[in-house]
Amino acid sequence: MKDRISEQLRHDIWQGFIQPDATLTIDDLCARFRVSRTPVREALLALCGENLLVAKHRVGYMLKPIDPSAVIESYRLRSIIEPEGAARAAAHITEPEKGELQALADDGSPSGNYRFHMMIASAARGTVLQDILRVLLNASVRGRVLLSLVQGPSGILADRLASHAAICQAVCAGDEQMAASLMCRHLEDSRERVIRAVSRS
Repeated sequence: MKDRISEQLRHDIWQGFIQPDATLTIDDLCARFRVSRTPVREALLALCGENLLVAKHRVGYMLKPIDPSAVIESYRLRSIIEPEGAARAAAHITEPEKGELQALADDGSPSGNYRFHMMIASAARGTVLQDILRVLLNASVRGRVLLSLVQGPSGILADRLASHAAICQAVCAGDEQMAASLMCRHLEDSRERVIRAVSRS
């Protein structure tokens, strides 16, 4: 139950359904999801641990403000760890995982992007990688909100889907070197876009 609530709230944050000044309360969320306070509290604390929310004493929970420098740093760190993950995924991915990854490569939503990168981390058989990446991805996704405000989302989406398709092809083909190279290029390109967006804002 906790995972279902956190998944939905994460989706709402990424899609911009929760406004920066909105306050999330346990009572309101209990009514929304029709559950007791425990799974709601656990979901909110999990999202705080992912740096998506911050707790306000006697008030509730609010979105953590976007820090452009932290977004840029998240991409830099991802460009260090994810290429290795992509190479390992190319070596270990199973046939069922290939089908799932191919479907996610065509999903242009923020949730699809998150699951695409997490699927590669999972196929790499790296539990520590998944834990670290979960936090970094949340910062990156929030950064794309900033990026879309400055540049508009359409061209960015097309580029991301093309990059995901190429990475997916390399991983599914078992080409470790190409998978790592494409992942590195994908993340560096994204980081450069965020840097340009920040400089224009």
